[in-house]
Amino acid sequence: MEKRTITKTCEVNVYISEDGRQFEKLSECHEYEKKKRREQLQPVIDALEIEEARDKHPCDGEEYGECSDCRWYKVNNKEEVEQLQKYYNAEDYLNITDFPSIVFIECTEDEDVYYTTLEDCKSYVRQLFSALGVDFIK
Repeated sequence: MEKRTITKTCEVNVYISEDGRQFEKLSECHEYEKKKRREQLQPVIDALEIEEARDKHPCDGEEYGECSDCRWYKVNNKEEVEQLQKYYNAEDYLNITDFPSIVFIECTEDEDVYYTTLEDCKSYVRQLFSALGVDFIK
């Protein structure tokens, strides 16, 4: 009988967050980075929010869920829109080009994000009033 020592090598993929923290699962790394990004942006987002309108749904012909987080923001420039995009992980949309602008954002429990603007709501109400034969109050 012979005794041998064998070294076994095992490769493990790890994911490294922007601040250097290590994760074995990609989803955990994404979740951690999203949490950190939101913590960092929270003061900026809070300053943009119109708190008095929180959880007030827009009149735009769409349906909104009971369990959604609904907030209104006033954005004055492209940089503020970019902050909202980063916070809500909505870089591919939230296309606002007219400033200042009032923006409604709904975030569902599944973290789906929907938005509309106050101008879109006004347009919808004008069309509704016109269809009803009612003069729109400006």
